[in-house]
Amino acid sequence: MSPERDDDPLSWAGDDDPTLQTSRSDAAGETRSPKQARSPRRSDDAAPAQPRQSGSVMLVVMGVLGGIYLLYTIGWALNIGRDTYSVVSPIDQIMYTVGLWLAAAAPPLWFAASLWFTRGHVKSRTVWLVIGAVMLIPWPFVIGGM
Repeated sequence: MSPERDDDPLSWAGDDDPTLQTSRSDAAGETRSPKQARSPRRSDDAAPAQPRQSGSVMLVVMGVLGGIYLLYTIGWALNIGRDTYSVVSPIDQIMYTVGLWLAAAAPPLWFAASLWFTRGHVKSRTVWLVIGAVMLIPWPFVIGGM
């Protein structure tokens, strides 16, 4: 079969009319005729860059950092349970309790926010997760009490 016959199912009668020929711009910015726009690109044409997939090493790093954040959450929750600090004013007590619960919620929120806001940027995701792992250490639990 000729190449012309192979394209028959992909064209309408009258497509070869020269009065209908207009040029179209594709995503790369080059101008192609309608017939070229219908035909698939050759392999030597520049294809748009695909987002890079993270490898197995990155998967292990993410798992380790996720485990660290889980341990931090547990550490902050245990700190809430053994906290004996009391304040006189009811407003102070409410604010202190809210602060403790926000401290316990900070590690999973940081982990989720780092994953969400750094989609497609593997290096920056790792940097932000390491920064959070250093900043969110549950010091009252590590030191051994208040």
